[in-house]
Amino acid sequence: MRNDRERLLHSDKSAVNYGRYTDPALDDLYGRQSRTTDLKERLKLVPQFEKRVLDEKVYQFPVLWEHRIVPHWTKLKGWNITPSHYLNQDLREVWLAE
Repeated sequence: MRNDRERLLHSDKSAVNYGRYTDPALDDLYGRQSRTTDLKERLKLVPQFEKRVLDEKVYQFPVLWEHRIVPHWTKLKGWNITPSHYLNQDLREVWLAE
């Protein structure tokens, strides 16, 4: 699993930088916090990184989007699509028609 902060690195260093922007200051802060072994130092660097990303240079922002496509066989009977992947998934009344 990729680190979420990788998408904020320089576009030459990260394949998941979809904004294709470059910011040497972000690269420096990310590198320094990832290399330090001192917890107190890291706790100083990470908020600086987040402040630059979220307050000073907002290059991109996450958008939550879920488009649910649920294909099913026409022989599947008794199943109703629900508004969520997680709610009301009761399969007691589901059967396959011949």
